[in-house]
Amino acid sequence: MLLTHFQRNLLVQYQRFHQKPPSFGGLICLYLPAHLMILVATVSGGFFFLANEDIRFAFLLFGIGIGAILRDWATLIRLIRAWPVLSQVFNWEQVRALLQSEDETPNH
Repeated sequence: MLLTHFQRNLLVQYQRFHQKPPSFGGLICLYLPAHLMILVATVSGGFFFLANEDIRFAFLLFGIGIGAILRDWATLIRLIRAWPVLSQVFNWEQVRALLQSEDETPNH
C-alpha cells in the first residue's frame, strides 16, 4: 500500500507514541508553530483595533485566538486520555510493515 505523506507522518508519530506515550508538553511542542502564528495574528490585529479605539473588535479577535488555542489543547488532552485504548487496538506489526515497505520502495 502506498501511503500519502500525511499518512506516513501520522504512523511515524503513532509509532513514537507507542514507544513513549504522548504527554501534554510534547504535543504542545508539535503545535507550537501554529499557536505562535495565531498569537502573533491575534495580538497584532487586536492592537490595531485598540489603536483605532474599536475595543469590541479587539476583544472579539482576542477571544477567537484564545478560543482556537484552547480548542487545540482540549483535543490534545482527549488524545492523551484516549491513548491507552488506542495503543491496545492498533496492529503494531502492520504499522511497522507499512512503514518498512514504504522505506524499501524506490524513489522514496
